[in-house]
Amino acid sequence: MAPSSLTGSGPGIDNTGWQTSTAPPDSNNSDSHYLVDAINLRASFRKFAIAHLERLRERGELKLDTDSEFGDLREDAAWNSLLEHLSSLEWVSYIQPPPSGSSAPSDLVRYLTR
Repeated sequence: MAPSSLTGSGPGIDNTGWQTSTAPPDSNNSDSHYLVDAINLRASFRKFAIAHLERLRERGELKLDTDSEFGDLREDAAWNSLLEHLSSLEWVSYIQPPPSGSSAPSDLVRYLTR
């Protein structure tokens, strides 16, 4: 499996059974199976998480009391420094392998809902 991709399969949309996903033609995925590009997943999640933190702060929903260790984040300079730091980090995405072909339907539902 290529380090920036995840193999995968799922139920066919035309009710013909279980289908194996296929990588886009320009993918450098060596085994030609493709479900989620882990690098893009990390970047998307990081962008979403930081935007969510910003919205919470704007609404005053983050608990940034002056006596807590995060009290300085009420100041714009400290907040912007934190966001810059979070943006510069290499985030890790862990994607659990899908259930095997002999798994029960409940296993698949549990996997997809995580």
